[in-house]
Amino acid sequence: MKKFILSPFVAAAIFYLCTLPKMPEALTINSEHDMVYSQTGEQLFTLTFCRDTLGHLFFYAIFAITLFFDLKRCREKMSQQQRCMITILLPIGFGILMEFVQKYFFPPRAFEWSDIIANSTGCVLGYFIAQYCNKRKAKASFQ
Repeated sequence: MKKFILSPFVAAAIFYLCTLPKMPEALTINSEHDMVYSQTGEQLFTLTFCRDTLGHLFFYAIFAITLFFDLKRCREKMSQQQRCMITILLPIGFGILMEFVQKYFFPPRAFEWSDIIANSTGCVLGYFIAQYCNKRKAKASFQ
């Protein structure tokens, strides 16, 4: 049976979304009240920032999860430490590269450190989710 590799398709979807000049309406949530204020009236943050950050975190977690299982299927002899390093560092490197691509090749888009932090957090979170699912699957197969 051929081994289907999913992570390049996830990376391609991330690349596509990161190079759009504006997010499609279907992926945006419009709200008249995007500002969140403290009790004293001081602006704390915008919901747009939260949605953007959560989007980055989600997509890079999915990227890390698919990469983890692709490596597990295609590289059975790879050590757990090697899989961990590749699963976390490859998507983080891709995310940093995408920020530079946005800045220099897609002018309406910009380089943002907050995106890199969200991407990196998503990669680490995705690795731990994949590791947890992998252990549960292994535990279930022994019972």
